[in-house]
Amino acid sequence: MTKMNRIRELRMKKGMSQRELGNQIGTARQTISRLEAENYSPPADLIINLAEFFDVSIDYLLGCSDYKERYEDRNSLDSKWEEYREFLKKYDKLGEVNKKTLEILLERLLETEQCNDKGFDAND
Repeated sequence: MTKMNRIRELRMKKGMSQRELGNQIGTARQTISRLEAENYSPPADLIINLAEFFDVSIDYLLGCSDYKERYEDRNSLDSKWEEYREFLKKYDKLGEVNKKTLEILLERLLETEQCNDKGFDAND
């Protein structure tokens, strides 16, 4: 995939025309067209606006990285992954019966969460 076609891909995912995207970020449709055709080297403020609008990293937008998350979001994800990794290590040590029991417990906890979100008492 060429660099600026990421802009096209993100725009299409949102179901937007070039004109709509331009209006959203304060630039002309022709600018978006030229970006997508790679006939234009955009100024930094335009790249920043696009990255913020699509909620992706600048590196991803420019095709320099496959990580969509911005750096600060990635740091948060890294700490979550470490937490998940520790949970998975414990899970892998369980036997099949205990894994199934944990699955059932997790389903019940999720049901309780959904009831709480809706304002119901799970014990009713």
